[in-house]
Amino acid sequence: MKSVKLKITKKAYNLRLRVIRDLLKEELPELKVDSKLRSNNPQTWNFNNPAYLSTAIMDLEKLNLFDSYIEPIKELGIFPTKVPSLVLDQPTHLKLSKYIGDLRTATEGLIYGISQTIELNDENIVSIKIPPPKNFAELGKISTRLEKIFSQTIYHEDIGGSITIKNFDTGSYWIDILANSATTVTVIGGLAYSGAIVFKVYQEGRLLQEKVREMKISNEAAEEIEEKSDKEVDRIAEVEANYVYDKYYKSNKDPEQISRIKFALKELAVLNYNGGEIHPSLHSSKEIKETFPNYQRLEKIESRIEKLEQRTKKKK
Repeated sequence: MKSVKLKITKKAYNLRLRVIRDLLKEELPELKVDSKLRSNNPQTWNFNNPAYLSTAIMDLEKLNLFDSYIEPIKELGIFPTKVPSLVLDQPTHLKLSKYIGDLRTATEGLIYGISQTIELNDENIVSIKIPPPKNFAELGKISTRLEKIFSQTIYHEDIGGSITIKNFDTGSYWIDILANSATTVTVIGGLAYSGAIVFKVYQEGRLLQEKVREMKISNEAAEEIEEKSDKEVDRIAEVEANYVYDKYYKSNKDPEQISRIKFALKELAVLNYNGGEIHPSLHSSKEIKETFPNYQRLEKIESRIEKLEQRTKKKK
């Protein structure tokens, strides 16, 4: 595979490597010049896919990875365009074919390079987006928080879970971990979902406390509101921890383990508050994916306890 040197810009740097790779794979089939020689003199060519090729070029340009390849293409004065076909003279056709060939080679090279860097997707992979650390101390705190979350929950004998770090996406603060079973992934999804429920309450409390500070209310009143917010977070975490225990653990009620789950859920809430997220593999089953929260719609997320109670009432 030909070596390709590219300028990595801030925009591309903030994307996951696997996201960049998938975007490139999506555009690659369109990076071709579909043309046919016309029977006239001087020679001209029917260019049959300018609109599709234009869209692919413009999409790649947004990544700012292929500027040196795209600039000479744009200088031909053809793109961007939405027309279904064009007639090209011989010199323009030769240049366009060469430039698109170079861009395609560069795209293939980057796809190959990223694929060699990251692990192949596995249905038991879980991807964790961590808050961007400012220094090693913060990175250490995040790692410790994640270790506590998992050690307090999935390592329990009822779950028999274990995880292995498989990949750290360069520049994007995503960690891929490999769970030992689909059951472990499901439990992680359940924890992430309940953690998101606790996070919503945690976030509401923090917003209320911030408003109180802005209003410059007395310290005594502010402390009372903070105490009530913390108690509500603790209450919801307790309720969700009991739900998680009843759903995933086989043993009779174990107050100590429920306390560990409660602790993990509160840690997840803080992780979410700081921008952290936990996602299943794209290759996971629909059932497993549904155990995880939708971070794009957290404002609409509802506790599964409420849904369970609603279903129970309907059956009655």
